[in-house]
Amino acid sequence: MLSLSEKRYPVCPQYGLPIYLGILRGLTTLRRTEKNIPIMDHLENKDLEPVIANIRNLMANLHVHYQNVRNFHWNVTGRQFVELHKHLEGLYERIAEVIDVAAERLRALGTYPNQTLQEYIIMAEIQDQVQVLEPIDMLEILKESSELIARNMQKIVKSADEVGDYGSSDIFSTLLGEAEKEAWMLRALLQ
Repeated sequence: MLSLSEKRYPVCPQYGLPIYLGILRGLTTLRRTEKNIPIMDHLENKDLEPVIANIRNLMANLHVHYQNVRNFHWNVTGRQFVELHKHLEGLYERIAEVIDVAAERLRALGTYPNQTLQEYIIMAEIQDQVQVLEPIDMLEILKESSELIARNMQKIVKSADEVGDYGSSDIFSTLLGEAEKEAWMLRALLQ
């Protein structure tokens, strides 16, 4: 019997590791992108670049937003400390989950997410917060960031619908509802 290394599996050009097509059972045919990543056949002949670019932009903003939320969680003070500290912890945990969903969708679309924090910082519209702020200022920044993330998700849904990528549309429509709820809650808190 041949070992896995002796079998002729396609090799991922970035990592040099075999791509095990067995995990993709149920797909009748696969297309390979320029990076030799398998992609589902119903997405073949689709111009996915706008969808991919929008997901990458979302991921950049989410990474900076995540770090800002962590910093606010660590540095919040004042009368609402306990409530805000707990809320911020839940928020950064949810952001981490969304980052994972977005990265996995990029892989399903036949490409890789960006690899470095430096790439995300350069691409992000959300600014990295480098100073300790008052809670009210933290909440205002979080509200603006949440609204921007919701707009990023709207762009993904629109671009995905335009090319018939209903999987991306469905995923980010659901996430959009959650992002809009977070923005609404922050607006209400600031009133």
